[in-house]
Order: sequence, then structure tokens, then C-alpha cells
Amino acid sequence: MILLLDAGNSFYKAAIYNPRKNCLQACARTHRTSELINSLTAFISPGIIQRALICSVLSASKNRQMQNVLTPHIKQIDFFRAHDYPLLPSRYASLRQLGNDRWAALLALYLQGARDYAVIDCGTAITVDIVRDGIHLGGLIAPGQYVFTHSLEVFTDGVHLDAQTPHNPIQWTQSCQPLENSAWQWGTDTQSAVYQAGQWYVCQFLQNLINHCQRQYSENFPFYISGCESASFFQKNNTHVTICDNLVWEGLRQLIIHKKL
Repeated sequence: MILLLDAGNSFYKAAIYNPRKNCLQACARTHRTSELINSLTAFISPGIIQRALICSVLSASKNRQMQNVLTPHIKQIDFFRAHDYPLLPSRYASLRQLGNDRWAALLALYLQGARDYAVIDCGTAITVDIVRDGIHLGGLIAPGQYVFTHSLEVFTDGVHLDAQTPHNPIQWTQSCQPLENSAWQWGTDTQSAVYQAGQWYVCQFLQNLINHCQRQYSENFPFYISGCESASFFQKNNTHVTICDNLVWEGLRQLIIHKKL
């Protein structure tokens, strides 16, 4: 069994992959490295996991900390780095400048034959990457809703969100609800005004992006969206959007299947 670990800025998201059965099972989502082993105890204790594949956007020091936590329990630990897998032509001058998670998500679809698509990840940051005719054209990086909202507390003196406003990414994600047209309303105090603006900002940003790509490329241009907040930002009737569980896991799985990892 192989542990696939998507180490993001807010969450560690883990899945167990069985190569023989080609079966992928989500098993943990934690906010801190210290919580990771406890979340994986059921899988680690019997020695089920022989190898860990980690896709991380964290600093070198945090990666070392994560590796030190896992090493006593898992024999082989490998890190996925985008520049080691130049399988998809890209307009980036160097893949060292591209987030490992973004590249893994792009490869998830490319290795399955897709040549025209967009990948959107909604997390701490919103990242967008466009592939056209089998070439990665580039992308966008924008603040996620959590960052957008809480930045107002940091950079202004007049915005103070009360204790009921989620103040860590896990609480924030749990508070997000899918939006429909009827859900829009004006804020009636500072907190609700900031929260509603955050929802509006993200939804309009993503919808404008979709409209632009459909005008420029094709009205059927496909979008694949993943991330903890992804389901909150798209109406159910958007037929060109596919909500995915975790494209980083899928990218690592595809690399294993194609014997690249």
C-alpha cells in the first residue's frame, strides 16, 4: 500500500492507494503535522504502508519536519517535484517556478489523454491552470475566500470579526455552503458584509474566468475543480464544470500507473 499525501498550506490530505486493486481511498485530513500520525494510525500500525509519496507546497523546514514524523513508520518516503516530471509541455520558463500541487493536478488529466482543459483548485489560494492543444499556457493565483476575508482584519483597524466567524481553515471549510442565485444577500453588519463579499468575490472571479475561456477557446471547454471549498462556488447547473475529489492524489496515482514514480 502507498500513502499519497497532498501537503497544502492549510491541510494535510492523505489517501491510501492499493496498486494491485488500483483502489484509492481517502483516509485523513489534518491541519497540523503533529496530528498526521494519529489520523493514519489504523493504516500504519499493522505496517500496511510500505511507501509514501508526498506532493508538498511547504517550506524545506516543514518538509523535513513532515519526513521526520513519517520516517519511523514508513520505510520509503519520496517527494514529488514538478521539475522532475516535464511530461507536459509548458510555457513556464522553469517548472521550479510552478507549484508541485498544480503540476500534479495537471498531469492527472494529461496522462489520461486530456489535451484541452482548465484545472482550478480552491483552497488557501485559488489557482488556475490552462492547457490548450496539449500545452500548458500558464495560469493565475488569487487569494482564496478565507485569505480574502481575514486579510481585512490584518490590514484594517475597523474590521474585527467576532468569535462566530471561523478563524481556522478547517472551521471555515465546514461553514461553506453551496451557493444558488437565491442565496445572495447584503450584509447587515461588518461580519456578514465581509463574509458575503468574500463569497461574491470568489464566485464572480471563477464565473468570469469560465466565461472568458468559453469565449476564447470553446463553449464546451472543460473545467476540473478541486479543493476543500470547491463545491461551494459552483451552481449545480454548470454543465462544463467537473468537481473532483483531489486531483493531486489522482496525479500521483497516474504517475504510478504509468511507471513514472
